[in-house]
Amino acid sequence: MDFMHIIFPLLAVFCGLIMLCGKPAGAQTTLGGNLQNYNAFQTTGDHLLIAGRNRLRMEANHSLSRGSIHINSDLYHRYSEREHDLELLLREAWIDVYFENSDLRAGVQTVSFGRSASSFVTDILTPLDLRESLTQDFSDLRMGFVAANYIRYFGQNYLQLIASPAFQPHRLPEADSRWFPEPDLPEFVPLNYTGQEAREGLRNLHSAARFAWRSRSNLDLDLMLYYWSHPAPAYALELAIEPDLASSAFDLVESYQPSPMAGYSLAWRPGGGSWEITTETLFVQRRLFTYLPVPVSQLEAAMDDPQLAIQLLPEFITENDGFLAEKPWIHTMLGARYETRGWTFAAQGFLEYILNYDDELLPQEFFPAITTFAGRSFFRERLDTMALGHYNIYAEDFWIQWQGGFEWSDDIEIAGGVNLFGGPDITPFYGHFTFNRYRPNSFLFLKLTAYF
Repeated sequence: MDFMHIIFPLLAVFCGLIMLCGKPAGAQTTLGGNLQNYNAFQTTGDHLLIAGRNRLRMEANHSLSRGSIHINSDLYHRYSEREHDLELLLREAWIDVYFENSDLRAGVQTVSFGRSASSFVTDILTPLDLRESLTQDFSDLRMGFVAANYIRYFGQNYLQLIASPAFQPHRLPEADSRWFPEPDLPEFVPLNYTGQEAREGLRNLHSAARFAWRSRSNLDLDLMLYYWSHPAPAYALELAIEPDLASSAFDLVESYQPSPMAGYSLAWRPGGGSWEITTETLFVQRRLFTYLPVPVSQLEAAMDDPQLAIQLLPEFITENDGFLAEKPWIHTMLGARYETRGWTFAAQGFLEYILNYDDELLPQEFFPAITTFAGRSFFRERLDTMALGHYNIYAEDFWIQWQGGFEWSDDIEIAGGVNLFGGPDITPFYGHFTFNRYRPNSFLFLKLTAYF
């Protein structure tokens, strides 16, 4: 990609802001950002560089008499692949207007709901950049989406209304990426993945509402209503028939379904002390799930028998619904957080539950998971260390992360750590995300960030 094709749009964004806001040196305008270098190497095998990137983050803010303007963009230079890649990503570009008891934000923005520390339950409005998600900080995954965001305040409580003209799903890895969770199927079962370019019917209005109640008794409660599409896709299964059945292939098409939803999130600090109890739940009335026309046991047997695989092909021709079923779905979390002597400990349990379950569905009816966290700061908060664990109970797969960061000066920060993935081998037809498919991607990383 031509470097000038990247830098010119970037300059145009900031020049446009300056023309709107006046001279950057003025008291009402601030420009800042950071430059970050990140490198991750495999802990096994040939110790390959599996993620290498430079990121230039630029932020501009301008205060108005009754509002503000904000722009946040990232320029990425990735060099872990054979060809270097440059990408400009506009994360946010919005304007705020302040009224007596309310605010209005319009433009590309991020919106955060929920209280989960390492997953997303009710926090589904803001799409995520998952192309290299396991090598990025949790806060860097969010991408902005176009929306109007209105908040009406009632003392310390508020009502929030959000409307977006176009649904934006998560940004997933390419099918040939090491971070794409492709099942391990034999070569005679070819799969083709179809991404955003094939999606239809997504440009309709999506909306959400949240009422936030902030009590003086250390209890915070949020109640949410949505008409939204869950940003994690289901895959429609389409068989591309060839005259020679052995040359046929399956097309997997990302599919999304707008649906009414309801949710809540709650945080309670008993006595205002060291403990905090959190919980949240999302109910989706119509979520899409992939189902199969034959038992998984037959598909597993066909993996070692090409002739049996050909015999099963007609079973995939009888349906014209893409083998997608709509079912009510619940995602819930219960967690606890405890602080003592400078340490913070936390644990959260998650459960996904498909209502009106059918045995033909590829995902399981119940899918439980557990996350744990421990962290502490030292030397007047200049040195941070944390450990994170994620365990999927049924598949027995895990992700363990340890990292430490040191603030060398007010402008320089150094961080490093290790991420380990593992678990027993599972069937390729397992209907959930599992970390065991990333075992070869376990890595050590080093990150250097300079702020300006």
